[in-house]
Amino acid sequence: MAESPSQSPMPARPNQSALWHGLGLFGESYLLFSIGTLRPIWEALYPDCFSGEECRPWLTFKSLGYCVVLGVMVGMIVIGSIAGTVGRRSGSIITATLMSFGSILLTISSIFLSSSPSVLFPAMSLSLFIFGIGVGGEYPLSASSASERAMLNINNRRLEEKEELNEKMKIALNTPLKNNRLAQNAAK
Repeated sequence: MAESPSQSPMPARPNQSALWHGLGLFGESYLLFSIGTLRPIWEALYPDCFSGEECRPWLTFKSLGYCVVLGVMVGMIVIGSIAGTVGRRSGSIITATLMSFGSILLTISSIFLSSSPSVLFPAMSLSLFIFGIGVGGEYPLSASSASERAMLNINNRRLEEKEELNEKMKIALNTPLKNNRLAQNAAK
């Protein structure tokens, strides 16, 4: 029994779906990887902070990376559990909201707190932690979605193979039997 197009979880336009997923991944990666490339700029802008006089450089820069990683781990556990209760769609909305909020908070903190690096970097760490929770929440959600799509593809392939086998069997049963001993014995 075939599913109607409205019930199928597969997108009507797979290329468009891949485009949106690709843009989301690009946005996450751009934000996360740009932090590492900004260190030389921050060292030039805030020399007192990175020399250790105004703020702790080992805590300042490394806390940005650690907060993202910690946020990803927390997001995997917490949002994965929440999505198991409220559903994958609601979980996806939660992750998108957290990532958007973290990005906006990161932008606002870099605009308004840039004159005080001892406050800027902890605020950025908090923003990246929130963003990391959203990113981490995507992993269990996308894993379950990919698993369901893979199973749907496997089931569709099995159904197609079964229908193809049924067609071959119909053709084989409808063809006349030649050089068959039973057919020859029946003719005698």
